[in-house]
Amino acid sequence: MEFCVRTGYHSSSSIPFMLRATAILLIVCGLALRCAADSVESIGLFVAPDPYSQPNHASSRLSKAQALQTASDAQRAGRKGEAATALRLATEAVHHDPDCEPARRALGYERHDGHWLTPYQLRMAKRGLVWHGQFAWIAPDDLPRYESGERKSRGRWISAESDARRHAHIAKGWQVRTDHFQVTTNHSLEAGAELAGKLEQLYQVWQQLCGDFSLDHGDLVARFEKGRAPSYRSRPFQVIYHRTQAEYNAALQSRQPRIAETIGIYFDRQREAHFFHPGEPASVGRNDATRNATTRNDATLYHEAVHQLFQESVRAQREIGQTNNFWAVEGIATWFESLRYHVDDRSGVHFTIGEPDAGRLPAARRRLLDEGYHVPLAELVTLGKNDLQTREDLVAIYSQSAGLATYFMATPDRRGRFVEYLRQIYANRAEANSLSEQMGKSYAQLDAEYREFLESLPESPR
Repeated sequence: MEFCVRTGYHSSSSIPFMLRATAILLIVCGLALRCAADSVESIGLFVAPDPYSQPNHASSRLSKAQALQTASDAQRAGRKGEAATALRLATEAVHHDPDCEPARRALGYERHDGHWLTPYQLRMAKRGLVWHGQFAWIAPDDLPRYESGERKSRGRWISAESDARRHAHIAKGWQVRTDHFQVTTNHSLEAGAELAGKLEQLYQVWQQLCGDFSLDHGDLVARFEKGRAPSYRSRPFQVIYHRTQAEYNAALQSRQPRIAETIGIYFDRQREAHFFHPGEPASVGRNDATRNATTRNDATLYHEAVHQLFQESVRAQREIGQTNNFWAVEGIATWFESLRYHVDDRSGVHFTIGEPDAGRLPAARRRLLDEGYHVPLAELVTLGKNDLQTREDLVAIYSQSAGLATYFMATPDRRGRFVEYLRQIYANRAEANSLSEQMGKSYAQLDAEYREFLESLPESPR
């Protein structure tokens, strides 16, 4: 099976991408607010300050004692088996106090020479290397030479131009390894390092929202009671970052004949995600107030990487969603298209997901409330991958799927149940009635609640 995002035509193997599409878990960092719908809660999402995420410039509003209390709340959530909540609270604690030891330990960090490092960062530090946002792993003393345009290759210094020629073909591309990912690229070392850092931040966010998918009670006890977190992945997620769209097309044509219609793809059999460089800076500078991650390329990156995280973080079955419930596989991925990166002096580095004007939610709202389009859940859950992706209303179904996933993930008493539903799908145990059983409601009741949710949202400009 393959998952891909297409620029225009949508076929049975596609994940549609729509520039006007959207989704909502209205997130205001550092706050827990009520949205217009009484049952919908806003959540703050931070990333733990470390070399991948760059220094956190926030002026914390919490004292060290308050951060320690947040870490204690994280531990209690861990004892209750609430993985995502525990990780979110632990991350919030270290956001406000980077030296909050209980939270750092639970998140897998160790202190080394005055710095909190992830397991892979620690391994590299013991080799005398540090992470640099442009040049990946380098010796600190080598930085001036890198900045002057030299590159170290096979133990000797060469020009950046010579280094680029050596890595011109993707089979000989630069390889940038982090705790969870290995990025191979023939664009540039800098592009590989930037993408790897961005993916590590995505991984933190994904765990804070969907940690219950991959972590069991034993994992939480080890983290929050014994202070032992798992090491870096021995088999990192493989991400291939092609220099141009033309090279991406040529490299993948034999695997997917319609690759030219895609802007990103994940092959679950080969366990690889493929993207291409957009041909211009993928993001604005980190000192800018906000970097909107719902641009065409970043939305695709998050969509495909999330497919990879769900597929490879557990012993998932292949060809998931073939007979039913495929909408949810795409719904959760399209929800992540609305992920946005922000950095400011007040909150530092933080993320929002599912704002009313981001992703596919405005399209879902317009189609249901203005156009009357709706596939009842009782019918939607019976559709397998081919059933869904061969329909003429495929684009509309994807926006509805994003809207439904948003509703379930934005509603506190639905979020954990929806993630458990995803666990059933990826284990090929889900049936047509699984979602109804998880939510404890009939599909007619859930359809009505979904409509109320959309009606409660502010209308976005078209």
